[in-house]
Amino acid sequence: MRAVFVLVLALSSALFGQVPATPDFSGTWKVETGKEAMPKNATGRSGVLTIVNSPPRIEFHYIHPGKDTVRVYKTDGKERALTRVPVGILLTKAYWKNGALIIENRLVLSGGDPFNGTDMHMKSTWSLSDGGRELTEVTQSDAPKVVPGTMVIAPKLVVTVYDRQ
Repeated sequence: MRAVFVLVLALSSALFGQVPATPDFSGTWKVETGKEAMPKNATGRSGVLTIVNSPPRIEFHYIHPGKDTVRVYKTDGKERALTRVPVGILLTKAYWKNGALIIENRLVLSGGDPFNGTDMHMKSTWSLSDGGRELTEVTQSDAPKVVPGTMVIAPKLVVTVYDRQ
């Protein structure tokens, strides 16, 4: 009887306790300009994105005309300093949730009034669709909009769709 109980417990853990596999975003991707959604007067992304996924690291290589950028994230959910910028420091954390990669950025501003001590947040959710041929990035931010004498936080939503090359 005890052996049957242990067997049932082991099978239950195997069937219901598994952590879902994380998708592999590795490859070369190009922006599908007709599928973007962004605020008025915003400029769209262009160029090529190459992703190297080697858990727990993921690297994004953005190749733009005249400028290349590399961003490396550890997907353990811990906040880290990504880079220092003239107006403050950019903190980031990345983690997997329900088959999507979540990258949260927090820019802690220290550049003087009206920004000093203000945090700006940005959350990007990356997911695969269309049998792994399409990569979608949905970014929500609370970027500040400066009004003389004050600052207003204006939420922005940007959707970028990449096609696998």
